[in-house]
Amino acid sequence: MALTSAPTAVFHGQDLRFRDVFRIERLSVPCGTPTVVTGPSGSGKSTLLKALVRLVSLDEGVMWFHGVDVATIDPVALRRRVVMLGQQAVRFGGTVRDELQAGRRWAQVEPADDALLIDTLQSVRLDKTLEDDPAVFSGGELQRLALARVLLTDAQALLLDEPTAALGVGDEERILALLAARAAAGTTVVIASHARDLSPLGDANIVTIAASDAKIDGAHR
Repeated sequence: MALTSAPTAVFHGQDLRFRDVFRIERLSVPCGTPTVVTGPSGSGKSTLLKALVRLVSLDEGVMWFHGVDVATIDPVALRRRVVMLGQQAVRFGGTVRDELQAGRRWAQVEPADDALLIDTLQSVRLDKTLEDDPAVFSGGELQRLALARVLLTDAQALLLDEPTAALGVGDEERILALLAARAAAGTTVVIASHARDLSPLGDANIVTIAASDAKIDGAHR
């Protein structure tokens, strides 16, 4: 099969294989609607997100980002445009303000003013002050703090691995609705999720990885 990029897709992959974790004949991530990667544990959801940002190297196939082969993009430059949030919340140290500004420093954008930091905390339903110490936060609070940090990077694309796993049902619904709004505003959002209810995402692009045959299929819901 000839390898050709899809210029209308933000990410487009063809004939992809990573070891025996997954084999993907075709993958397309559109703009304007969130993409959700679903499947059982061990099916390769997290690995697929890592492949999008060159944290793992594919054994076969080509992945494009805006029509450019991901393998040809400088990894640091790519990760400033495409920010991934892993399952384990990473701390950089210091206060809530320090944690939030760390993402903007990495992305090489100007520090945000306190009003924007507070607004972002409120958007992820984290009732903390900028001077609070994250060392005493719960797992769910750290997860929401990490999400706020990546939202503040102003990245072109966000890859989120189980961003609501440590949250209750109400907070999960609100965070998914927030991510849907981000996608509608122009940020490419790709979520690996076991969420109980994906309806807050609206008309999401659903990509399902089946562990049994290591195939991948995508469809709008």
